[in-house]
Amino acid sequence: MPRKQDYNQSVIYHIRCIETKEVIYVGSTTNFENRKRSHKNVCNNEKDKNYNLSSYCQIRNNGGFDYFEVIPVIFLNLESKTQLLIEEQKEMDKYDTLLNKQFPVPSIQHKKELKKKHDFEYRMKHLDEIKTQKKKYREEHREEIAKASKLWREKNKEVLFKLFQCPKCNCMTSKKHIARHQKSAKCLNYNRENISQ
Repeated sequence: MPRKQDYNQSVIYHIRCIETKEVIYVGSTTNFENRKRSHKNVCNNEKDKNYNLSSYCQIRNNGGFDYFEVIPVIFLNLESKTQLLIEEQKEMDKYDTLLNKQFPVPSIQHKKELKKKHDFEYRMKHLDEIKTQKKKYREEHREEIAKASKLWREKNKEVLFKLFQCPKCNCMTSKKHIARHQKSAKCLNYNRENISQ
């Protein structure tokens, strides 16, 4: 059974350049000395899985750990890991130059951005597979898709066929046909005539 962690002596710490005092990393721990040693070991150990993290690359590219310091900035008496992570996030929010790869308490916006990026990367990696699956699905569910499309068109008939003014030539057209209309000679010639005048 793992040892229960004691959050009475929690520490928020910085890794910063000794010369410029620029903070590149904010972290939290309940055992500062061990964490400090751990950062130095990972930074200098090519076999470690975190060796290529941007914070360690920054340290190595700028002279190594001799030119950086790991300093405690806030000492806290807390009850849980959640409280410690919240305090760490508050400290991280004060800096724009951080190289932390993970956020202890990610914001909803940050989570959305990560999901969007992950989804995009997945789609690009599996593009052919996704196209094949979609094609197969459309073939297997052709009748259902046709019924759903027909129902949608009936429900949205007013929107689709409601006339409005084309922003390019001021002609009346429907939303359904706007793209085709704006490629038409009438719309294109109207734009050219106005530009030439």
